[in-house]
Amino acid sequence: ARVHLSLRQARLAIESGDVEEREKRLNNATEIIHELAAALDLERGGEIASRLAGIYAWLLRECFAVHLKPEAARLDSPIGIVGELHAAWSEVARLAPQTAVAGAA
Repeated sequence: ARVHLSLRQARLAIESGDVEEREKRLNNATEIIHELAAALDLERGGEIASRLAGIYAWLLRECFAVHLKPEAARLDSPIGIVGELHAAWSEVARLAPQTAVAGAA
């Protein structure tokens, strides 16, 4: 959720011409994405971890590109993807207690 918020705020900062805020929010998003990528266990996570690594690498490239050439629209896809990931993880978290209880039965 934090990376999604940071990307949306960076987009708003680009639109309003606030360079300092744009850089602050892009840097924040980049730091969070680096943390997420570093937390992946590619050996145990299999294909899902590998795909997430690819998404995180793409997100980092997009953030870097926006640093170089600030275009608000360039953040639309990253914002959308991060929103979808957040929704998916929220659903997993919501279902996890039910799955644990069902597995214990």
